[in-house]
Amino acid sequence: MRIGIFISSFVNFLYGRSLDDMNPGEIEDAITRCVRIMRDLGLDCAEISVLEMETLRRLCKATSKVEDFYFTIHELGRYGATKLSLIDEDERREVIDGLKETIDYSSEGNIKVLTIHPASFNPSESGYAYDDIVDRYYEPSKAWEISIGLLKELASYASKRDVMLGLENMPRAVLYKNEIRRVPHFGVSRSELLSLLSSINNDNLKITFDVGHANTVCQPCDYIREIVNETVHIHLHDNDGRYDQHAPLGTGTVNLHFFFKVLRDEGYSRSIVIERAIDNRIYDDIKILKHYAGRSSD
Repeated sequence: MRIGIFISSFVNFLYGRSLDDMNPGEIEDAITRCVRIMRDLGLDCAEISVLEMETLRRLCKATSKVEDFYFTIHELGRYGATKLSLIDEDERREVIDGLKETIDYSSEGNIKVLTIHPASFNPSESGYAYDDIVDRYYEPSKAWEISIGLLKELASYASKRDVMLGLENMPRAVLYKNEIRRVPHFGVSRSELLSLLSSINNDNLKITFDVGHANTVCQPCDYIREIVNETVHIHLHDNDGRYDQHAPLGTGTVNLHFFFKVLRDEGYSRSIVIERAIDNRIYDDIKILKHYAGRSSD
């Protein structure tokens, strides 16, 4: 099992600015330094999250030079797969083109997994987050149909570029405008996530399992049981079960002991990264992750 953190957040923590604010030379220096520190911490995996495609282009030149280190990437917000159910066809095509470009750069940069989100939909009822933009999306049945077709296209494209797609399970609720609200996304429940995979039916699209998101539905160990073999990457963070919080490990209700027991029992050997803003508590998180992953904490 490869373990790590979000290297983009680590760069921001060390340098006080993001990769998007750096020139090509600074990006390469930052990646080289952060990978060296991460190796010293006993980590061998990193996830990338940037805003701009130009940043990704520059970044992949740096990651392509790093040997024996496992990189994954999170979709760029502008080209998020949540938008594959937008009513505007031109906007949908822009998102698809952006995701394909992300796949291309990932392939060139030796990035193995691209995490994408399931599509959004217009719930046509109150109580959901993002109520100021949901009218731009199709209602659930049409959103499902449109997004499935486009995800099939993406998975087929990614397979030719040797990049695995990880479809992420979504949280039941988020804190939006100081209220806990449901999210208008597919892939919240285990059954719906598996239905998405079955409908797309491509071996190049599997699951990025988000532990914190699952914890808003049930204990993550119960969610992931018997689908570990469908999981290609894991996001690890904690919360109290009410909504998505990206809290430090051990501060919420995620039962890490039973979660990692399921991973061991079902032979998980791929990657897992801590997904939250990096602060001084990240070293405690790393120690916890190394403990449960069976690594030395030295």
